[in-house]
This record gives sequence, C-alpha cells and structure tokens, in this order.
Amino acid sequence: MGGFLVIVGSIAAAGFGILGQVTELKTPTGRITRRARYVLLGIGASALLSLSGGAAVERENESAAMRKQEELLRTIWYEGNRVDAAAITVQVKYVFNYEQRTDPPRMLDENWRLSLVVLPPDSGAPKSPKAFWFGHPGDPGRGQQDREQQWEVHLSANSQDISTTRHLSIGGSNVTQLSFFSRFTGNMGDSSVPTRWNRRWVKVHLSASVPGLEQRIADSMLDEGPGKETGLKTRTVEEQARSNMEFLSRYYDLPDLSDSDASIAPLPRVRAEMTLLVRDRPIAHAEGIPAKVIEWDEDVRQLVVVDFPFVETAQNSFNEFPSRIEHGDRMEAIFGSWLGVLGWVLIGVIGFAVLGVFSYRGRQS
Repeated sequence: MGGFLVIVGSIAAAGFGILGQVTELKTPTGRITRRARYVLLGIGASALLSLSGGAAVERENESAAMRKQEELLRTIWYEGNRVDAAAITVQVKYVFNYEQRTDPPRMLDENWRLSLVVLPPDSGAPKSPKAFWFGHPGDPGRGQQDREQQWEVHLSANSQDISTTRHLSIGGSNVTQLSFFSRFTGNMGDSSVPTRWNRRWVKVHLSASVPGLEQRIADSMLDEGPGKETGLKTRTVEEQARSNMEFLSRYYDLPDLSDSDASIAPLPRVRAEMTLLVRDRPIAHAEGIPAKVIEWDEDVRQLVVVDFPFVETAQNSFNEFPSRIEHGDRMEAIFGSWLGVLGWVLIGVIGFAVLGVFSYRGRQS
C-alpha cells in the first residue's frame, strides 16, 4: 500500500509542478487565479500523499524486519525447548499402607516394561479396556491396533533406577520405593513442540513378571498381638483387596471374569503414584493399584500390572512462544487502515484538483 501511495503522489506532484509552471498565478488585480488554486491544491495533496506513502513504506519495512527477527527467535526458542524422548521421565512411587515387620520387597524391578501413550484432546475421557490388562508386559494390549492409530505418542522406557526412603516413627519404620523410568524410545509424532503436550490424555502402563510378589508383601506385614491366631490380619488384607478392586472399577471397564480362567487380583495395601515429567516439568499425575493378572490356567508369567488411568494434562502445561509482535500487528493494522483511508481521500482531492484545472481551462477557452 505504501509503495502505491508514493508512486501516485510522485506522479501527481510532477504533473501539478508542470501545470504550475504554465499557469498564471495572479490576475491583473493581484488575486490568485482559480486555476492556480486548483494547482496549489493538487500540489499540496500530492505532497501529503507522498509523505504518507513514505511513512507507510518505512513502517512496512520495519514490520518486515521485526517479523524476520521474530521468526529467528521463534526457531531458536523451539529448538531450545524441543521435546524429545530423552526429555521424558516417569516417576512411580509405591506406598505400602501397612506396618512393616521387614522391609517390603522391591516392586516390579525385573522383567518389567513401561509404556507411555498420548491421545489427542478430543478423545474424551477414555478408560482402559480389558486388553490393557492381559497384554504382554508393558504392551498396551492386544486388540488395540485401532486405538493405536489415534495415539499421538507411543513410547517405551529402557531404564529404571530404584531408590528407597525410610520413614522413622514411634512404632517403627516405613519404607517407600521410588522408581525413575527414562531413556524412552518409540513414536513421538509431532509432539516435539512443547505446546503439543497441553490438554492431552496421557496414560502410563507398567507391568513385570514377578513370581511370588504377593506372598513377599504379606510376609513383610507386621503381626500385632493375636492377629495371627484370630485371622485379623487375613481379614484386613481381604478388606483392602476389596477396596482396591472398587478403586479399579472406577477407572477401568473391568470384565466379568467369574466364568473364565482369567483373573485380576489387586495387591492389598499397596498403591502406586505416577508422575509424568516432560523437560523436568511435572504435567500429569495418576494413582494406580498393582494387580496380579492371570489369563489362562497355563499362564506362567506371574504378571503384575499397574495400569494407570488416563489423565488430562493442563491447558498451560507449556506456554506458547512469547511473541513480541502480536501487539505490533494490531497497531500495524490500525495504522495501515488509517493510512489507507487518508491515501484514498488525498487521491480523491488530487482528482478533484485535476478536474478543477481542466474544467477551468475549458471555460477559459
């Protein structure tokens, strides 16, 4: 727009300059002639049009330079905040809700697999179907090929670091296990852009073949008083198992397994808390129950699964690039609109002056 105004203003100024040279400015009585007035009007309008066009060109050049700088900064920012598989960590905390006679066993420390899947925001609030429980360790489950086509991210961890924390109390000590999963590999999709992790449904699935884990947990429980003789310990364990099953039923479409060889048996008094960290920023939390699953009588895997429910990340898990020209774009639009209006008004004035000059000349002839 600015270049067009400059061209029109320059041509008009040149034309009126020539007309000014051949136009008598004053009458014999000393008054400015009518034709000269039209010429002076045209010269003034042309000068203003050139000036406004020049200002528009300068503003457009500054805006283009700022945009180039903005794109460079945006590229540097995204490269510096790129999310790759190495920037993802999953922390799982195991809480043992019982008084411990001995330290509880290490949870899911061998023959384990952990997977992370991400669904787009329009997926609703998905639940974990049966296949998530009876797949191979760490695999989101057989029969999930259709679902997999919707996954934006599907990763598997390759490293687990375990640490234990001992909490001392009057009645004794309590141990908590922290497992840190890292070195993920798999399909990242286009989630390398940090904002692609905003408002996404994420799920972590952990499983391991752990023979005898349930018995080792029971062996670490403290027998108090006559609990062993009265069966108090057995009853409280069964009550906790029922509570855990109720917890699972809230988050999963658990199948009716009463007439099948399959079973899902939550481990009593053990809960797991998951935190997903992306670039060391916690963006998702979920609670799960470790459960022993058996699919057939010949199932010898001794599979223990922690299938955390889908959770949605926050809208502002990651901020957008801090653009500096959004306000400038609005001001540029306003400035450009006013310049456009002013330009067309001045072009109209120039046209009016041209008509005035030649209509006056016609009457004179």
